[in-house]
Amino acid sequence: MKKYSRVCIVDTVYTLFYYCLNYSVEEIESTFFFVGGGLAKSIRDKLPNHHFFKKRKNIFHRFLFRLNLRLFSRCRWPFLKKTPICGLDNLTYSSGIIGNKEYTLIEDAPYIASLYSDSLFRKENIKQRAFKLKSFFIDLCFGTVFLRPFGENLLCKEFIFSQEDYISSIEKLKIVVNPLHKLWLNSNAEKKEYILHLFDINEKDIALLLSKSVILFTQPFATDGVLTEKEQIEIYNKIIKQNSQQTILLKPHPRDLIDYTQYFPDIAIFNKPVPIQLFDLLNIRFKKAITIFSTSVICFSYDIEIEWKGTKIHPKLETRYGDVKMPNYIY
Repeated sequence: MKKYSRVCIVDTVYTLFYYCLNYSVEEIESTFFFVGGGLAKSIRDKLPNHHFFKKRKNIFHRFLFRLNLRLFSRCRWPFLKKTPICGLDNLTYSSGIIGNKEYTLIEDAPYIASLYSDSLFRKENIKQRAFKLKSFFIDLCFGTVFLRPFGENLLCKEFIFSQEDYISSIEKLKIVVNPLHKLWLNSNAEKKEYILHLFDINEKDIALLLSKSVILFTQPFATDGVLTEKEQIEIYNKIIKQNSQQTILLKPHPRDLIDYTQYFPDIAIFNKPVPIQLFDLLNIRFKKAITIFSTSVICFSYDIEIEWKGTKIHPKLETRYGDVKMPNYIY
């Protein structure tokens, strides 16, 4: 059985990027990754050791999937018994991989703890835990991490942030703050090249990014079934018309499956699944960032005009997510 330095549970380009910044190339190469559809195949295929979990389409399939992982993950991947575990604990497969083992939590986005603290997702988890008998059987079937993600359980011992963040329920954890810029600055040429290769960034991409002054971040509302594709396109079409098309770079969310080239043939579209923070580290500067409510717009280390549209831009968004205000903190 091959020996791995650690296990990483990941499903977003940001978490994978931040993980790579925190560890050496040798450690990355000896990591076993458990990944989902949130990571594009182009990225997954470059990971040295990984297992890909397909998305389960309904509640019954997810129930069986979680139960199967809970019962048989240690038999299928024996190295889970002794190998350190880090990554995300809120994914469909997180609780089954973690089991009853201690783990390190890596942020899923800047200020994720603060955002989760007031989220509807957390309120629903707390509501579910209030039913003691139900909570007992859920813990028995899926493990204690399932209804207690983001470190709100007894197994999470450490949380790695890229900046100071806060949620009262994780005060017991060891908090490590490793800023992105510091990690990038201290990375050697080999690791920087490794990261650029992983996310397929080349000189042509950098030239395109440098030529635009406005960046528009999309979000996967149609993918998540919140809006229809037509409704989502109508929203972004209105936003684009309020700006000069020659200056705009449209950056689709990694899980946004809409082919925007069909709708906006005259707009520069950057389709590669890349964490926006990497643009900043490469000294790419925009004058304005536009979003409905993606926190990507607060991740710039320089002064930039932010246009936060908010969920009130469409009634379905406000119904689903509430009135999401722009966080009043600066990256």
